[in-house]
Amino acid sequence: MKTDSEEVGGVVEAEAGARPSTPPPQFPKRRRQTSPKCDKKRAKRSAAADIIFDYVKQQGLLTEGDMKPFREVLSNPLPVVFRVSVLEGVVPGYLKHQLTNWRTFLMSEEAQRPAEPEPTSDPMEPERPPEAIVTPIKLEPPRPLDWTPGERIWYFEDSRRAVRKLPALQRFKAFLERETNAGHIVRQEAVSMLPPLLLGVRAGHRVLDMCAAPGSKTTQLLEDIVSTAGDGEARMEVSGLVVANDVDKGRACLLAARVKKLLVPSVVVTTHGGQQLPFPDGFFDRVLCDAPCTGDGTVRKSPKLKWRSARGVPTACLQTELCLHSLRLTAVGGLTSYSTCSMNPVEDEAVVAEVLRRCGDSVEIVDTSDWFPEVTRRPGIPRWKVEDVDFPGVFYDSSEAVPEARRWRMPALCFHNGRSNKEGGHDLRRCWRLFPHLQNTGGFFIALLRKKAPLPPGSLDNIPAPPDVFGSEKAKLLQKERAAEAEEGAKKGAGAEDGEAVDLQDEAADTEDVEDRYVPLLQSEQGRAVWATISEFYDIDESFPTAQLLVRSKACCNINFVSRDVSRALETMEKEVTGRNAGAPESSVVSAGIRLFVSCSASSATAGVNTRIAGLAGAEVLAQYMQRNRLDVARNDLICLFKQQRHMAGELGDAMPTVAEKIGTVACSSTCVLVCSNTGTGRPICVPVYKGVSGNLSVLVKPANAVVIMEALEHGGDSV
Repeated sequence: MKTDSEEVGGVVEAEAGARPSTPPPQFPKRRRQTSPKCDKKRAKRSAAADIIFDYVKQQGLLTEGDMKPFREVLSNPLPVVFRVSVLEGVVPGYLKHQLTNWRTFLMSEEAQRPAEPEPTSDPMEPERPPEAIVTPIKLEPPRPLDWTPGERIWYFEDSRRAVRKLPALQRFKAFLERETNAGHIVRQEAVSMLPPLLLGVRAGHRVLDMCAAPGSKTTQLLEDIVSTAGDGEARMEVSGLVVANDVDKGRACLLAARVKKLLVPSVVVTTHGGQQLPFPDGFFDRVLCDAPCTGDGTVRKSPKLKWRSARGVPTACLQTELCLHSLRLTAVGGLTSYSTCSMNPVEDEAVVAEVLRRCGDSVEIVDTSDWFPEVTRRPGIPRWKVEDVDFPGVFYDSSEAVPEARRWRMPALCFHNGRSNKEGGHDLRRCWRLFPHLQNTGGFFIALLRKKAPLPPGSLDNIPAPPDVFGSEKAKLLQKERAAEAEEGAKKGAGAEDGEAVDLQDEAADTEDVEDRYVPLLQSEQGRAVWATISEFYDIDESFPTAQLLVRSKACCNINFVSRDVSRALETMEKEVTGRNAGAPESSVVSAGIRLFVSCSASSATAGVNTRIAGLAGAEVLAQYMQRNRLDVARNDLICLFKQQRHMAGELGDAMPTVAEKIGTVACSSTCVLVCSNTGTGRPICVPVYKGVSGNLSVLVKPANAVVIMEALEHGGDSV
């Protein structure tokens, strides 16, 4: 056993409690950054970047002068990029005003000053010199991208060290998160915003987003439709629609939750394979096909990406099929955008070349060389090589160079085979290649296609099936294990997992008797009875467009409101499904329009009405037609109402006497709509409020939205 006079940590103490004879260092010794653990982590992060770099070099996609900056940027994280929604809230321009103020503040010396460390009572803690505390951290403030109109897209360099050290930057990121939750800001990679911009979507267009999840581009398309409507056209009556589709139902439900924040009735979310969408040929004016890909362009966002060029071969077969069906659904004269987040020509130019070969003169690549000149890009390439799916490092220039016994593994559509040396509308150099080092973005590919005539017969036939490039015993064993896990999960039946699925699919499931399709509310006797009760209770005008009310359960408690174009599109889907052969997949609609009424418990119902008004969107639609339970309030009263979600009956008279007087005419256990017209911008805001049995008021707006609306109303139009 060591005594008090023995050596402790390399310092000899003469007696208990005595300070060390050698003073401790002023700063703790820095952890060695070259430890095996750090080296292993770095190697894992750079492995995908090295593989992608070598592949790009082998293909000759970049010049020698581009290779060094290209490799350097692959190891750097992406900047934070976000889009300001044109449907940003009750005060147009308020959010851009806030961002401008944040930009000015973050450029100040105060914002770039790190926080001082908290004092410690430990006598052994070394004291830091003042200069170590007050040294500012250089910060690049957020700024709008110069190639977007109206300062809609902003970005800033996200330095983790700066976020960790600067309280001002932490507050700014909290502000972005709050606005994102409210649906006013959309986090999205800069290059992925280009396909919707190239499509030039306008009000009146019927638009399809074929592979839509997670929904960033869908919201952008919806914003373009609403923002280009006429001055006299209300948001709830805008012509045009967006059909957002995803093959995975779980992702489609998350997509529905995202588009719901925009409060626009001109959207339908479906879950189908892109090849089986139940719409007639030429139904859409614009189609966005952001096809699934191997994702090498996302390596900056996912540095641990496991990537192989061989995966592009089976993916190209699926991409070709999706692109051809996108063109089938496009109207003559309409546009289709084909894009991937891949730099692999097998998934990019090879797919476009095969589509052009099959479609002939009915499809052309649009010449966009003078569009968005501020966007730095490279043209598409006319020739490329394909790497062997089984022998890495072995490349073939054409399908004829592949050994005949192995050609079934390497479909001919992956090769240029002399088909790409075309001029005019079939010139692959009209495509866009966006490399990460050009403007500090991810990797991306875009081809804008115009349909000039109906597709020739047989253009969609005999598309090669994706070869199994991972047919090893290990892969087959893994596939078998996954199938067993899925079967075991299905046998568990109802339980906690099922409850979680219902929560996730709130937009897809109203009740236990839910169907995969929407039907008109007035189609059934039960629906007509429900609407008669609701319209009588709220004294809804007869001019209300009841044909645009949809339900998907027999109880008819949860009622959706859709635009006229969405209502017609759903009818078209039903006719298309009815006319298909037996065994064809039926329509599966996850969400349509906005929620107008939601069911409530019997104890919360009044006058036989078992529903309540749902959210801001439902209140905005009904306020135009309802005569009862519609109350006009002042802006200050609405601000006071938003400061807390729940107000006791006894407190209303003191805080909001005018509201208390008006709310007294509303029956208990019912909802009403408070309408504020003097928001400072000429745009009214409608807020649903529930009056309980005892007279207490509850604001039926999510807290994230309530905070944003309250702050915007406090500023009004004065600061915008």
